[in-house]
Amino acid sequence: MASAFKIAALFFLLYGSWRWSAVSGASPMTPSDMFEQWIAQHGRAYANESEKSYRLGVFTRNLDFVNAFRQAGNRSYTVALNRFADLTKEEFLAAYTTTRLRPSADSYPGLQPFRYRNVTAPSSIDWRNEGAVTPVKDQGSCGKDDSSCNSSIPIQLIP
Repeated sequence: MASAFKIAALFFLLYGSWRWSAVSGASPMTPSDMFEQWIAQHGRAYANESEKSYRLGVFTRNLDFVNAFRQAGNRSYTVALNRFADLTKEEFLAAYTTTRLRPSADSYPGLQPFRYRNVTAPSSIDWRNEGAVTPVKDQGSCGKDDSSCNSSIPIQLIP
């Protein structure tokens, strides 16, 4: 049994070292070494060795995801290990996202029924008769610093 454990541990170390060196181009590091560096970088402390071992497993699975993503290539975005690398997806969602209450119709008008749903719109409207079009305004000569020339130009409809 101890022999099988040693073989599994050796495989884990070699495989982890290959995974990291394939992605980073750096000298081979084991996931355990990377985890220790990550702990130092992010100031993590664990209650006991059991928790630290569990977090190493989570970290290693996240490392596997990052490596697979990078090796797949052809993506418009990148992923990397960050300060959340020792959390599972479920732990991250529980800790950093919330279930927000749906907004009420009073606080968000978009949830109110469309008030013109039973209205038939006319096929055309002459906006001059509705007062939406102002007469043509002679703005004179506009200079660069003349703020009156920066106003919106009225709509002109050709009958």
